[in-house]
Amino acid sequence: MLNRDESGAVDPIASAERAIERQMMIREMEPRDLEEVLPMEQASALSPWSRQMFIDELIHPLASCYVITEDGQSRPALAGFICFRNVENESELLNLSVHPLYRRQGVGRKLMQFYLDRCDALGIEKSHLEVSATNEEALGLYRSFSYKKVGMRKEFYQGRFDALVMMKRI
Repeated sequence: MLNRDESGAVDPIASAERAIERQMMIREMEPRDLEEVLPMEQASALSPWSRQMFIDELIHPLASCYVITEDGQSRPALAGFICFRNVENESELLNLSVHPLYRRQGVGRKLMQFYLDRCDALGIEKSHLEVSATNEEALGLYRSFSYKKVGMRKEFYQGRFDALVMMKRI
């Protein structure tokens, strides 16, 4: 279905976002996904996780990791992933990454909405995260979900880049 603006013209951005939403699927991350997750992590993070760090999260009883895939191909392509931990009534978003080819297409927003919906369903009251103060795209995404800066860690990433600590009440 095409989205149209008030004049009746097709809104290509809204139509593309709707197409992405129909073709994307979120599922639990599996060890076999690491072959695609690790290069994405290396290309995106200032302090990338190792294979062992992902494996540790996959087996941790309080952790959850999910991937978002694009359907409709012979093998679904990994578009991004998210990892978080829930402890009692709080959650910490540990890692979120979108493949460079899928950025600015609503993938990060879909992962965030999935995460917050899960938190809400589990009765989580607060969500915490840290993000590089230089990562404007991520900051914009988090702010759009009403995250607020609650602290800063000086020179946290690579001993050079500050991390902002953010929190949201759910």
